[in-house]
Amino acid sequence: MTEAAWAEIHDDGFIGMIGPLLRRHTESGGREYGLRCGLQHRNLRGAVQGGLIMAFADRTLGSTALHESGTQNMATVQLNVNFLSPVLVGDLLTSSPRIVRRTASIVFADSDLRVDNAVVATATGVFKILANSSSSRGSGAVEGGYR
Repeated sequence: MTEAAWAEIHDDGFIGMIGPLLRRHTESGGREYGLRCGLQHRNLRGAVQGGLIMAFADRTLGSTALHESGTQNMATVQLNVNFLSPVLVGDLLTSSPRIVRRTASIVFADSDLRVDNAVVATATGVFKILANSSSSRGSGAVEGGYR
């Protein structure tokens, strides 16, 4: 697939400030997410800030957990990220999350985060399925409902 195959995900919350976040469907039926890293994402050493990588991992794992579980609302309970190699300004950071296990109330997911097919970080997440509610503390519109 070419980079042109990516579609931007609308998000006027935090992710919208660091994005745009990109998404495309894989040939195997899964979802792949991307984020083009820019100058605004760098740390004091000039590499991409680890917090950005963690936010990207949280959103991609959580969005996949939400989509695969068919629920409307969930929250991150735990997120683990292992940094293996630096991500540089200009890199396209990608994530292809998978669901490891799902119970009635919890979803477990993981992903390798890559740049040019090289694994730069690994991430695992645990997400709590919440009861659907019309009220929310957040007011930002998010495609897919994941907050």
